[in-house]
Amino acid sequence: MESNLSFVSTSPKPPSSFPNLTNHSHEELIIIRARQLEKRQEDPDLIKERVTKARYTSIAQFEKENASLIIDYDFAPGSLGLVRNFRIETSD
Repeated sequence: MESNLSFVSTSPKPPSSFPNLTNHSHEELIIIRARQLEKRQEDPDLIKERVTKARYTSIAQFEKENASLIIDYDFAPGSLGLVRNFRIETSD
C-alpha cells in the first residue's frame, strides 16, 4: 500500500525584520547578536510596565462594572475576630 500523505511545515516564517543570516560574515553575526542582547534588557522592562498597566486598568474596569456590588465596610482595628467552625473540626 502506498501512502498519499504529504507533509507541510507548520513552523511560522520569521518576521520580515528578522535578519537574513546566511549572507553575513562571522564578525557581522557576532555584531548582530550583540545588538540583540543589548536590546534584551529593555524588552522585559517594557513588558513588565505594560503588564502592570494592564493589571491596574483591569482592576479599575472591574471596580467600575461592579460598583453596586462592592461595599467598603471600613472596619476599625480590633473590630473583627476569628470564627471557629466547631462542627467541621469534630466531624471525624
